[in-house]
Amino acid sequence: MGRDLSNQPIFIVGAPRSGTTLLSAFLAGHSRIACGPETQFFSKLELRQLNAAVRDRDWPSKGVELLKSLTLSGESVCQLYGLDTGTITAYLRQHPPSIASLLEALTVLHAQKSEKPRWAEKTPNHLLHLRSLQSAFPKAIILRIVRDPRDSALSMRKLPWASQSVLANCYLWDEWFRRSHWFFAKNEQALTIRYEDLLARPTELLRQVCEHMGESFEPGMLNTAKAAASVAPSNEPWKRQVSQPLDPSRAYVWKHELPQSLWPATSHICQAGIKAFGYELTSEPDKTVFVYALNRRFIEANTSLLVSAAEGRMHLSPVQAETLTDGKRYSDLMFCDLPDCGQTKVQRLVGACLFVMMLIRRRLRGNANSYLPFCLSTDKSVKVGTDRSVCAFFLKLLGKKTEFSLENSPLEVSS
Repeated sequence: MGRDLSNQPIFIVGAPRSGTTLLSAFLAGHSRIACGPETQFFSKLELRQLNAAVRDRDWPSKGVELLKSLTLSGESVCQLYGLDTGTITAYLRQHPPSIASLLEALTVLHAQKSEKPRWAEKTPNHLLHLRSLQSAFPKAIILRIVRDPRDSALSMRKLPWASQSVLANCYLWDEWFRRSHWFFAKNEQALTIRYEDLLARPTELLRQVCEHMGESFEPGMLNTAKAAASVAPSNEPWKRQVSQPLDPSRAYVWKHELPQSLWPATSHICQAGIKAFGYELTSEPDKTVFVYALNRRFIEANTSLLVSAAEGRMHLSPVQAETLTDGKRYSDLMFCDLPDCGQTKVQRLVGACLFVMMLIRRRLRGNANSYLPFCLSTDKSVKVGTDRSVCAFFLKLLGKKTEFSLENSPLEVSS
């Protein structure tokens, strides 16, 4: 890469259950690199909080309180790093107020305790905070590890916060991919590796990673048993496997654990990432229907709808509320819920008007506005004339009801 990278921080990111813990254990086995548990720094601390702590005249008091508030699976991150308030405060008083200094109060002190000159930090969902991360650490090395999304979705069911629905987890994986993939196409300090390749050819892949980081490969990195204790704390039992020998059979488990009835739907949901990373696409849709409010609750309750649509080579793609009125012309748009127009009376009125105008524009352009019948149901406490009842009235007037049919086509539109 043409410059010395051997003193730059390293961040490991990835979608849930993609192998980030395994990669961090490999790196923690290097004689020059220390890596501790996830800090959740950028994901749990808002930028406004961090900037306020940096600007505070009584530096670093607010910053210390923020670090003390960080938790990982219910335990204090500071305690998981073996650091007390006095040690963190003393470190920050010796360093200039900055967001970087706040995170380094954990990572640098951990590296010093480990007697290593360089630190790595692994928090998978920092994948969603790459702008903030790069702003604080502009020269950092960012390692992304990816895994076949169907395997990740299956494995996510082990996480206490994830869904037991593989399809819901696939949609989550796709969201993370779409929100972050742009970064890796433009950043030469970022490197992407595949979990399956790491299992099959660990030495080759780790040599590649080390070269990217400006380090020399060390055979001792392959023994993760010792390093696992530092990156996989006891309060996260789903990570214990990282201390065991590599098991190549963990690659492509979806081919024998995922019911074949779900193969088309999972392929459709994650098709962009499957293609980008060279995985096997078992089915490709002929048509995409954009669905408003296609959230976890809806997915878990309507698996049969998604499966049936996929069998008919139709992909149901989520649309967020903010995209409904931004002028984009989705050829097919289906509603499984009504939009939330706002908190105040004025916001609700404006939101309802924008929604109705969007429906009218789409109708004039010949675009379809379809809805599932239960979408129009409103609570009895909702008064006629409120934003929700207005939205329901005009959607029924300007749209078409979509009947779900298993026997005929996946989605059958009726007048």
